[in-house]
Amino acid sequence: MDAMPNWIPIQPLLIIIDENGELEVEEVINSRFKNRQLQYLIKWKGTTEVENSWEPQKNLTNAPDAIREFHNKHPEAPRCINVVFFKNIPWK
Repeated sequence: MDAMPNWIPIQPLLIIIDENGELEVEEVINSRFKNRQLQYLIKWKGTTEVENSWEPQKNLTNAPDAIREFHNKHPEAPRCINVVFFKNIPWK
């Protein structure tokens, strides 16, 4: 006897993985500093909003375009600044 005769199992979502076996970044949604570490809120390709996750910047070396696009849209968002930027500031 079937415990749930009309139950149809839900098919899992297709999760898009690149050639290195990593999830692909669809979009960077937000950024923050937590525990003195820059993190980005990531929307992963082939996943739902529930599966968005905060990732440290060091884990996103394969997503520079997505990070650049996020900061172009949100220039006020937290980010790390390259030390070269400070070398070019005329200090008095």
